[in-house]
Amino acid sequence: MTPRRRQMTEKDYMILRPYEEYFRTAVRADYARNPGAAALGRMETIYMEISGSGTRVNKGCGRCILRLMKDLGALYFAYKERKEARRLSKEGKA
Repeated sequence: MTPRRRQMTEKDYMILRPYEEYFRTAVRADYARNPGAAALGRMETIYMEISGSGTRVNKGCGRCILRLMKDLGALYFAYKERKEARRLSKEGKA
């Protein structure tokens, strides 16, 4: 049975927000700085829920961590962009 996919939530965004610079480095520079085991665990859980992937990330594999951070970073920045667009839209209507 394939895990269900879901959209990123505000809660996910707030959990991931402290790692924005890590995501930016991964997405823009194709390089991953290690945010620590606890952070990687949180990222992995959120990514697995959003993507519907049942595949765990090998935390001893630099390429695997980079892939997680690039993929989750892309989702994070897309959510952030939509959030900002909604904010601007609301301000324009006020």
